[in-house]
Amino acid sequence: MTVRSNPFMRHLPILTLLALGLMLGGCNTTAPSEDLLYQPPAGPAVARIKGSMTQDPGLFGSRHVAYVLLVNGKFVRDAEETWERDLALAPGPQDLAVEYRSSVFRARTTFSLEAKAGATYLLQMKHGVEAPDDRRYCEFVIVDAANGQPVTPVKHIYATNSASDTKSNFRPLD
Repeated sequence: MTVRSNPFMRHLPILTLLALGLMLGGCNTTAPSEDLLYQPPAGPAVARIKGSMTQDPGLFGSRHVAYVLLVNGKFVRDAEETWERDLALAPGPQDLAVEYRSSVFRARTTFSLEAKAGATYLLQMKHGVEAPDDRRYCEFVIVDAANGQPVTPVKHIYATNSASDTKSNFRPLD
């Protein structure tokens, strides 16, 4: 009597290693270094800044968010998800990197801000599409929340398709 081996069982070790490699390859096993994360100051003498968000009307309306991404070269933890929360800043000169995001489109720029103790600032944005080539853009400005006056110049930045980093003809439903 002859016994045939199962072809699946013969390749089981290889398939197991392949599956394990695919599972581990999709995991981010390194946490960001605390040295790279912004640690907001505490106390009553801090300044505060928060981002902004607009939602296009309709069932498939796009969400447009502007937020502070970096403070003095340090990443803000969960910056996009916490755009609506006040972010504390130490009084004095601050270098801010801000970002706009809508679907796969992003725009980023930097501001130098002289933060005043006790002041609250808003990162405002205006977004749109420019003719004739349908380039998406975002205009950023930081304003004093108390009086609505700009404390930085307006910066006009073109948004790029972050999914492919190339110009695309794709336009989400407006």
